[in-house]
Amino acid sequence: MPRVYIRKNWPEEQMQKALDAVRDGIPYKTTSREFQVPVIALKRRAKGKTKIPIGSTKKYGIKQTVFNLEQERVDYIKDMEPKMYGLTTQDVLTLAYQLAERNNLTHPFSEAKEKAGLE
Repeated sequence: MPRVYIRKNWPEEQMQKALDAVRDGIPYKTTSREFQVPVIALKRRAKGKTKIPIGSTKKYGIKQTVFNLEQERVDYIKDMEPKMYGLTTQDVLTLAYQLAERNNLTHPFSEAKEKAGLE
């Protein structure tokens, strides 16, 4: 049976307090338990191998987001469904491209297809 991976999230303040404790000489494992942060992530941060996230948002992987949280609201798409104008995946991709263009956002979307997604 495949293992289901659950990403663990923790407040950035807890990680910062844990890093301060490690710098004061408290062992990684003890600090990890006390501040409820993963010991491996704590070690990576303490050794400087992980980029510290900008602000309070964490970046996962190499992909960068195009829209902020306010722009990602999908009220229009949700409002169209009860009116029997359900949008297809292609319609949503076109809307995402148009939103990025109207707001002059840098994006990796296809200029030729005028749709979100790569070439």
